[in-house]
Amino acid sequence: MIEHYTKGVVLAREPRGELDATIVLYTKDLGKILAFAKSIRKITSKLSGHLVPGKIADIRVVENNGSGYQVVDALSFTSASTPEVPRLLSFIDRMSPSGVQDLQLWYEIENSLQYGITGDTYRKLLLIMGLGGEEIGCEKCGNLKIAYFLPLDVIFLCAECFKRLGIEEKDGFQI
Repeated sequence: MIEHYTKGVVLAREPRGELDATIVLYTKDLGKILAFAKSIRKITSKLSGHLVPGKIADIRVVENNGSGYQVVDALSFTSASTPEVPRLLSFIDRMSPSGVQDLQLWYEIENSLQYGITGDTYRKLLLIMGLGGEEIGCEKCGNLKIAYFLPLDVIFLCAECFKRLGIEEKDGFQI
């Protein structure tokens, strides 16, 4: 067993059984990981309040021999609570690869959650992930003034094509 102590943000939390949960974390030192949290749904759990989506915390995880990670300790110190935060967390979860450390991406995520999500947050994240740049154009018409990113298809669209295709706002990210 290897113990890791790192800073991380909780991207998602999914119940497992009656008392346990799987936590999706984006960590400074390990990148995105899935971690098991035992008895986190007990009313007396001391971890539960620290492992809520949107919280930034100091997290201690134990890496079991090939069977994944288990959260053994967490202490949160920041919580983002704007209406845009769940959407940003979902975007990061869907777009970031598991187990790949990226400090630039970590610092951008941390800044966005601590100081607020700005109009160009998604564009910055996409650039860090290697998706985007000045030469990127609309997938349909080639217009260089892209306005939306569709993660499901990994395509960029201008505002006109986005409207013309009838895509719902929830399916794309304005960049």
